[in-house]
Amino acid sequence: MKQNPKKTNLDRMAKKKLVIGFLFLILTIDAYANVGGGMLWDHNARFTFLHYFISLFITIVLELFVASLYFHKWKIPQRNLEFIVLCSLLTHPMFWFIGEKINWNGTFVASGEISIVFIEFFILVRFLKEMLPKEYLFLISAAMNITSALIGGIIYLIITSIL
Repeated sequence: MKQNPKKTNLDRMAKKKLVIGFLFLILTIDAYANVGGGMLWDHNARFTFLHYFISLFITIVLELFVASLYFHKWKIPQRNLEFIVLCSLLTHPMFWFIGEKINWNGTFVASGEISIVFIEFFILVRFLKEMLPKEYLFLISAAMNITSALIGGIIYLIITSIL
């Protein structure tokens, strides 16, 4: 199947915008900001780049794993997993940046995760709508984020308690 060169250039431009947005958000984070009350379960949290990148790594690995299961099931080429990474690179730093600024709390975490499901769904629709119906893309987004929030949160707590 021959790709439309105009669409390919638009996809590249969209990817560049996502990466630039991620880099901008990373540069605006104060490396040693005191998170105040910490996360709902960690009242002594202190933001560091190490903790941020541990969380980002866990998120990307878990979301890639979940998406790859669905991609395999629905016979979507694995090369399209790059869009999962782009989703995480956009939403994860925004989530942490806002959480840091408003002093993490349970309401923020819940509403933030729900918002991220929809943001990542719209990104996936933008890039994968020709391969999967929107309902499937929403399912992938929800499954990825539930997995990364619950399992990733536990893994993050275990790793950071060791450090």
